Amino acid sequence: MFDFKTHLSKLDKEPQWLRDKRTQAWDKFSELPMPNENDEAWRLLDLDVINLDNLQLAVAPTKKLANVNELGQFLSLYEHINEFVHNPAGVLVESPDGMWHHLDEQFARQGVILTTLSEALNEHVELFKPYLDCLLNQSNETQSTELLSEFSQSSKFALLNQAICPNAMIVYVPKNVVIDKPFMCLNLLNHSVTGLNMARLVLIAEQHSQLSLVNVLTTDIAAHTADKEQAVNIALNGKGSRSAHQLSLTNFLLQVFLAPGAELNYAEIQNFDQNTFAISHSYYTQEQDSRLHSLVAALGGGQLKGEVRNILKGRGAESNLNGIVLGSNNERFNFNTIEDHIAPDTKSSIDFRVALKDEAQSIYHGNIQVSKQAQKTDAFQSNKNLLLGTKAHADSLPKLEILADDVKCSHGATVGPVDRNQVFYLMTRGLNESQAEELIVNGFFHQTLADCSIIGVADWLDSLVAKKIRSGSNINNKVTVSDKEPALTR
Repeated sequence: MFDFKTHLSKLDKEPQWLRDKRTQAWDKFSELPMPNENDEAWRLLDLDVINLDNLQLAVAPTKKLANVNELGQFLSLYEHINEFVHNPAGVLVESPDGMWHHLDEQFARQGVILTTLSEALNEHVELFKPYLDCLLNQSNETQSTELLSEFSQSSKFALLNQAICPNAMIVYVPKNVVIDKPFMCLNLLNHSVTGLNMARLVLIAEQHSQLSLVNVLTTDIAAHTADKEQAVNIALNGKGSRSAHQLSLTNFLLQVFLAPGAELNYAEIQNFDQNTFAISHSYYTQEQDSRLHSLVAALGGGQLKGEVRNILKGRGAESNLNGIVLGSNNERFNFNTIEDHIAPDTKSSIDFRVALKDEAQSIYHGNIQVSKQAQKTDAFQSNKNLLLGTKAHADSLPKLEILADDVKCSHGATVGPVDRNQVFYLMTRGLNESQAEELIVNGFFHQTLADCSIIGVADWLDSLVAKKIRSGSNINNKVTVSDKEPALTR
């Protein structure tokens, strides 16, 4: 088992209050049972392929790289992203070679901070302390005992992250500051089969501030190839061999705090190789009249488990969450979104779309929860699943938990094969089967991606989707919907 005491002793430069929080998180992590595939929140996932007793923490150097050119092979990936997301306001990079961050001077003069945990503890400890020690309390804000029980068990790996993740990236935008360019955050993770990769991003937007951020989570490509063009393809398209016995474990934690009137546009791209079991937890806290526009794109990995939880705790808070999943081969995805309406006059909207090829499998859990005092809540969630292979399978489990009596809440879900008439029509217009599939899937994702207001992100994701479709097999005209699940749920 991982030696927590030895790990904690190596963090002797951290203040005692943070070390105490780490110990508290570790104790809670140790108390919670290890989930298994029989748990609804972890269904479809094979947890036998990860063994915490054998995993070793992959610790990236905390040294600050002098410039972006020291990113080595990842420089080509950084440059590729820059072709779509131009002139970012700031860049944060965590790689196996070290950490690098750069902030546009005009925003630094306005009080914007881009930093790492180690630097924050030296330079801004009083500013960031309230945000770094609150994860254990964040789950207690829910009003549903049943939901809290589910959340506590599923958050086992979030507690593990808080306990042992050695560093974190931090973005802070002060009151009334409007950033008209996006920030870019790159988490370039190790590829070791026995590796336990940790990454954490803390984002704080003060009152009436506005910002955009693009966050990329991808696998270390250095172990695969020295060819730059091939390296970019591996990082972007999830290529790589998968171990039949054990997968490397990636654990990512996102914490977002939106003060009254703050607005955030956030896009997250998860793209791992087939040797990765990725677990991500995203926690949003929204105060009065804050606005959140979030996009999550899961485009590759051996197995991906994602949980997105948003607490709308201030009157007038509004959340819009979009998600796309594109699976191929035998990839497995399990995503859970929770919109927790605590305050009155709050609004949330979810559009989550899944396209699966080959033998890929996916399950989506969507939960809208409305507390007793959250009157005038307006909430909607939609989950659409497109099956492109004979053995592809998708489940959709939307739920409503409503304690208030003056609300407008609804949900819709569909699971079905691609329309063969569409394929035939496109092929009569000169496209081959692969091109027809690409066009259909891009059309299926189009509205979800188009809602992202960060310039360049939709075009970039369109290109990534097209590349993944071209790399796999074509649509099988014998695709069917499982007779164990309804094709339409409302």
